[in-house]
Amino acid sequence: MSTIEATEANVAAFEFKLGDEQIEFSGSVRMMSEVADSFGVNLTAQERKDWQTLGRAAYVIDQYLDAEKDTPMPDIAPELFSGRPIPGVPEEFSEDCKQWVERQTEARQAQINRHLAEIRILVEAQAAATTTSGVIAVRRKESDLLADILSLRPEGREDARARMKFNSWLTVAMRAGYLLDSLLDIKEDYESGASGLKPGLAASCKMASYLLRETVVAAKVSPKALLGKGAMVMMRYEFKKIHPDFSNPHTII
Repeated sequence: MSTIEATEANVAAFEFKLGDEQIEFSGSVRMMSEVADSFGVNLTAQERKDWQTLGRAAYVIDQYLDAEKDTPMPDIAPELFSGRPIPGVPEEFSEDCKQWVERQTEARQAQINRHLAEIRILVEAQAAATTTSGVIAVRRKESDLLADILSLRPEGREDARARMKFNSWLTVAMRAGYLLDSLLDIKEDYESGASGLKPGLAASCKMASYLLRETVVAAKVSPKALLGKGAMVMMRYEFKKIHPDFSNPHTII
């Protein structure tokens, strides 16, 4: 059965289950919490739960776009946060995504919806990019988009200044992380069609030079005590590839 036929039959492209424990996504949620704390942010339990929801959503969106990239399907990101049922996605999780949006201000909701609509466009732009600078430009837009979605709202908060410092850190940290991902996955992305950039020494060297610049910037604004932990988180994520296995319908995230 083709992907389109499976979808028409309301069969999930993949399935997963929600776990009872807090998912740390290779330690990234814990690290963000510790960075926020080091800046003086009074992080709420709801905000930490929201980061977990958004981390799960990022994995789901990435997997769905990979599974469905050759079919004219509706955008998964707007659908996921609309609360409408999606085959294979637990209703509880769809409701978590919807409620996160609904807790935002009206202006913030409009901004989030624009971001969600842009995700598939950026995925397609990266697939079409054939130069290192082209891929880097797309990846920077993607990282800035995710950083904004994960950012903490400062409005009306006593720790507003600390939150703005954290948000600035998050932007540069995300840029470095996304470029590291692209550098390590140049060959894999090209072979899978996720990128049009042909792997080679020249492409890797240029990507590495951009990554070095972004890493220096990130190091300057990162809490010194957490620099080592940040490196460990990236190594866990990139080298061990601790990602959910969506080919297994019993996957728990």
